Amino acid sequence: MRLTFRAILLFAACLVPPPLMAQQGGGVVVSGPITAGDCTKWVAFNIVGDAGAACGTGGGGTLTAGATATSGYTAGQLLSSNGSVLAVAPTSGANSVVLRDSNQNIVVNNESQAVNSFAATSGTVTLTAASAHTQLITGTLAQTLQLPDETTLAIGASFLITNTAIGTATIKDSGGTTLGTALSGMAVVYYSVSNGSATGNWASYVLTPAVVTWGTLGLNLGSGAITTSGTITGGALAGTSVTTTGPVQGSTLKLTTIYTVGTLPAGVTGTRTQVSDAVTCTFLATLTGGGSVFCPVIYNGTAWVAD
Repeated sequence: MRLTFRAILLFAACLVPPPLMAQQGGGVVVSGPITAGDCTKWVAFNIVGDAGAACGTGGGGTLTAGATATSGYTAGQLLSSNGSVLAVAPTSGANSVVLRDSNQNIVVNNESQAVNSFAATSGTVTLTAASAHTQLITGTLAQTLQLPDETTLAIGASFLITNTAIGTATIKDSGGTTLGTALSGMAVVYYSVSNGSATGNWASYVLTPAVVTWGTLGLNLGSGAITTSGTITGGALAGTSVTTTGPVQGSTLKLTTIYTVGTLPAGVTGTRTQVSDAVTCTFLATLTGGGSVFCPVIYNGTAWVAD
């Protein structure tokens, strides 16, 4: 059988594998060498090249691994040769590969971080570097969360712990040391400020629930209470009840509600208030209403008496 020169050429061409095309990240990736002769075949797929190379700048030659596209590209395109990425266009947009700017920052409209929602069990949940950013605790029981070994995290990695359970959540580091608690209705963010050691580098901030508000008009805890082992300092402290094991100190102490003797509430020993209609105001004497005398009063465990 005789083979013509044309047939031999066609047979040889079949032995050379063509570049392979695949979709990746919204761009076109081509594996396999691309020569200037391939450009017309791939023009519909926007294959581009580096300066002086094939497809895009008018030059000849073959795209090789390590080349950098400097012109002739379209934003978001990818180039590869034999599996090695050659270049990515320097800007990105919708449905494209996300690229960092010259300051290694990215700009997005929004981000949705993973949430792990689970019912409290009175046991311990151990987090790892692969755990969801938000840990949402539900149910009625208490719960312990153990944070990851910090050497497995990037600096700045954080976890948001939201406790909607009735019980208290206790947060520990990977060594078992208690870092803090999240009471019912409370959320707290823990983030790693260093990954030089497994423990000891967590910082935290508390996020208040929606019923708590503050601003230039002050702090409103709703129906909650202030609990502290320190001193509350400020221009004014207002509330329906103040309970303390230490002294209440200030330049003035103002009781905002003025009762009549007949409308005095149920008392707790030591509670003080005031009435506007005492007949007389004799220290520790029983009160009689219906008069016009203003009188501070105290509950002695049995009855309200003049103070």
